[in-house]
Amino acid sequence: MPCNKIKFSHLWDKLNDAEFTTIRSWNQGKEEYYRTLNEQEFQVWKIRSTYPFMTEHVICHAWLKGVQVVVPRELPEDSLEKDVTIQGKVNRDWMEKLMKMDKALLLIFSRKQISQTSLGERIA
Repeated sequence: MPCNKIKFSHLWDKLNDAEFTTIRSWNQGKEEYYRTLNEQEFQVWKIRSTYPFMTEHVICHAWLKGVQVVVPRELPEDSLEKDVTIQGKVNRDWMEKLMKMDKALLLIFSRKQISQTSLGERIA
């Protein structure tokens, strides 16, 4: 059976954590899709661009542990900042995108243990 995939366009700092969240735009179909995949394994991919035919790398494997519908601007600021931090700096463009969402999906993942090598070193 093929493994599920979740793709990221950036190497967010959170992807080094044993548990991480990601906030995705909401629609009914997307919510239903992720709810059917709760507790399933995902490949976590870093893509070089937003176009699916571009080069991709598997970062790690993780299990979807929860799906919540949220209003991003109602979440604690530190949680939002953690979601959009790269190399220790909050990406303000992505933060603004989150703040404009009236409704979003908060996906909670728990990843497999991997070597201590950082993500940047492994796919550079």
